[in-house]
Amino acid sequence: PKSDGIWYFHLRAKNATGLWSNTAHYEARVDTEPPVIQIDSPQSEKWHNEPIMQYYGQALDEVSGIDWNTLEYRYGDLEWKRFSRDVVSASEEIDGATYLWRDTDEIPHTAEADGLIFLVRVRDLAGNWGVSAPTILRVDGRPPKLTLISPTHPNQQAWYSNNQAVIIFQEDAEMSGISGYSWSFDQMPISSPLEIIMTTDNRLAFRIPSDNSWYFHLKAQDGAGNWSKTYHYQLNIDTTPPRAKVEFGNHNLIPNSEMRVGTGKLAISLTLSELLPESNAPKLYYQTQNKRRINLDLKGAGLHWEAITHIDMWTGDGTAEFFFEATDRAGNVGQEITDGRFFEIDTLLRKDTTEMQYVSDEIAQVTLSIPPGALKEDMRIDVDSSSEAIGSRIKTIVLKAFDADFHELSDATFRKPIEMTIGFPSQPTKSLKRIPQLFYSDGAMTHQIGGRIKDNAITARVNHLGTFEIVLSESVKNRIARGWAAPNPFTPNGSGDETDRTIFHVATRDNNVQFTIKIFDLNGRLVRTLENNNNVWDGRDEHGRVVEGGLYIYQIRADEEVITGTVIVVR
Repeated sequence: PKSDGIWYFHLRAKNATGLWSNTAHYEARVDTEPPVIQIDSPQSEKWHNEPIMQYYGQALDEVSGIDWNTLEYRYGDLEWKRFSRDVVSASEEIDGATYLWRDTDEIPHTAEADGLIFLVRVRDLAGNWGVSAPTILRVDGRPPKLTLISPTHPNQQAWYSNNQAVIIFQEDAEMSGISGYSWSFDQMPISSPLEIIMTTDNRLAFRIPSDNSWYFHLKAQDGAGNWSKTYHYQLNIDTTPPRAKVEFGNHNLIPNSEMRVGTGKLAISLTLSELLPESNAPKLYYQTQNKRRINLDLKGAGLHWEAITHIDMWTGDGTAEFFFEATDRAGNVGQEITDGRFFEIDTLLRKDTTEMQYVSDEIAQVTLSIPPGALKEDMRIDVDSSSEAIGSRIKTIVLKAFDADFHELSDATFRKPIEMTIGFPSQPTKSLKRIPQLFYSDGAMTHQIGGRIKDNAITARVNHLGTFEIVLSESVKNRIARGWAAPNPFTPNGSGDETDRTIFHVATRDNNVQFTIKIFDLNGRLVRTLENNNNVWDGRDEHGRVVEGGLYIYQIRADEEVITGTVIVVR
């Protein structure tokens, strides 16, 4: 035959007599072309994110027709395998289209594939095999896995002063590849972006709007349509250097002033604007008007730090300035003091003030309380101490007076007594039977001064500066229990009332004790002697003259036992 189809051969025969036979016919069916068979689902090279559960397609042979009993499939490297069921030999509509073959349970349900070849074939009734074009199966049901890195902010726990961030997204061996990314940026540690592709680039650069802990959130979609979980990256930003505020304790402030200090201990409080790393303590020092720099030893943690400094007349009066430096967690170096940067040092004691004035030296453990009207002129007082024990002497204090221009004054006396408190070291157990006594030395003689002892300190009233010593004396059972002068002070003006004389009250352990009272000025000169238990002093010397106003030292003596105290004469 010249072509495929049904052909007929027709034949007649003539005999010898010339007669023709009836026509005989022979049918010949010819089909040399293979059937056409195709796979419509799944589509070749298309990525799927779920197992392929259904296969279907069409087959056509217009000549001899399809022998559906010969329909076979080949899956990957497996041998051809004939279908035993689910074969459609008549047209069936699936999803709005007409298909002639389908399978849902014999072909393996492909859960993961990257280039697996799938074929189907069928014979026509003439025995010709028709083979489909290969379908490349690709199935990726696993969501993408990502790694986020930042070349600008590599440590998610660290703080950075750089607010220009770069985030790079790295995929971990993704089968179907990455189609794109969705991201968001906020201050919430856990949030998720929408599942819409916002970028196909695996690198993102952006500016962080403000100081704080920020979070970058990222999801990725692969070629099969799988969305990854949300990945988070923390960015800690601090572009602001630390600042500080300086404040003072109240005990050393000059009355009626906020930032003006006199002599003594100055408690300084430093408050930071932000926390610092544990290894980065702040630094603080102040510089006085004479350019003297005084470093401060700060103690504390977190936002609050404390320091103690000692102000004396040599620190330098005038305006002093604090200088501060601190490095925060992001490496910002701060030097700004927002409040309390400047303060005034004023160690000059003024004679015309109406307020109490104080000189304090915590190192020497000396405090002077100076009442109004006690000074003869404006002055400064310098305190020098020695706690070196020499024999029974356990402490020496030297008090000197200077004028406003730092020239030493030769007259170091006061118009009225001032109160002086001197601390002394604790004594060992073997010295507990020895009593600390306060003495004043004028350079030629040493005079014992009465005073109150409390908590390792002696308090006495004096009207003269100079050298004072604390000496341990033996504690014995005294014949004189105690002695004191009252009124004290007194004014010997001849008025005849009880304030123009003082009475020395002497408490003895025996009514038969005889005592003598001697009165000295601060230069050690004997002024008056009261004998035979006479205990009234009218403020006159041995010649009947009224003495000058000031502080006088009295000694109450019974045999070798002496009690010393002071009495003040006011003129």
